[in-house]
Amino acid sequence: MAESGTTSTASTSATEGHASGKYKTEVAVAWTLVAIPLVYGVYHAVKAALQLFGG
Repeated sequence: MAESGTTSTASTSATEGHASGKYKTEVAVAWTLVAIPLVYGVYHAVKAALQLFGG
């Protein structure tokens, strides 16, 4: 039962809807670090597929 109280407290604080500026910055940096290699990989995959299939 003690864990249930902890879980509801964590979910309540996560759903408040007011994220701090530091949190928003960290999320933006994290998504940038993920997006750059992802876009690079997709670009090269599409480029290779076009060459393979005569595009």
